[in-house]
Amino acid sequence: MSDRANISRDKRAVLVIGGVNIDIYGRADMAESNQENPADSYPGMVDTYAGGVARNIAENLGRLGLGVAFIGCFGTDDFTDFLKTSLTDADVDISLSANLKSRNDSYLSLFRGDGGLISAVNQIQNVAEISPRYLEQRQPEIETVPTLVLEGNLSEATIACLVRMKGRNQKIAADMVSATKALRFKNHLSEIDILKCNQLEAAALTGLPERSSLPELSAALIDKGVGRLLLSAAGQGFMLADAEETVWIEATKTPPSGTTSGAGDALLAGYIYGIETGLDKRQAASFARDLAALTLQCDGAVHPNLKELLK
Repeated sequence: MSDRANISRDKRAVLVIGGVNIDIYGRADMAESNQENPADSYPGMVDTYAGGVARNIAENLGRLGLGVAFIGCFGTDDFTDFLKTSLTDADVDISLSANLKSRNDSYLSLFRGDGGLISAVNQIQNVAEISPRYLEQRQPEIETVPTLVLEGNLSEATIACLVRMKGRNQKIAADMVSATKALRFKNHLSEIDILKCNQLEAAALTGLPERSSLPELSAALIDKGVGRLLLSAAGQGFMLADAEETVWIEATKTPPSGTTSGAGDALLAGYIYGIETGLDKRQAASFARDLAALTLQCDGAVHPNLKELLK
């Protein structure tokens, strides 16, 4: 893997489109968070990180060494420079992004001492400014990038616009984000080359019961035209499926020491990185698993030292 740490950034390989926000995390101390009264106050840690599904994916790919561009919406407040720097420090091109006069989007979450999510509140509004009109004005730049990465916080109209723009040799990778937002991709599954989702999101896309088995859900999505599927099963691992085969990728045995935030974004980023750098689909899946596992070792959504995976 060492040769992959020296990838040229001269050419954009990936364009990631979607949300950017500030993450405000509260993590209770383990001893206190084992108590059963969630309405109480517990000692612990409160911190802020750069976040947003698309932003997380873009930063992961940039820190791994791919040529990456990002289209998102930055607000105007005390977090703006912090959010922009989180990407430019990873050599992600943000020149196609919008700069709004509103506050930055934000995500407030509370974690147990073991890193598991208790509850969250999101203010995700600015991403709506990535409209079909906004993208059509940047179509020449969009058409030159081999791989587009979309996420479920985009509007259905925006997703449809990007699918229409997709060139014959372009690929689309998509992160569903949630079961409700996954429905925005439902009419475009045959145009998705790489789709990442969990069991609930797969059920929403297929119309099958939520308790359907992973093989049933993956088969239904492949039947609907998805090129390749990463179907995650929480911390157990994920199913890699396409028209040729279905493979189960076991999760690593390393116990997490951070929060669960960003692990799914890292999974998709790791798989895209593997495919873009010439790994076969199983090798790319293994790299994706390892990147997600590494992310679980930190409290933020992106591990600050990703390149240790490339050694």
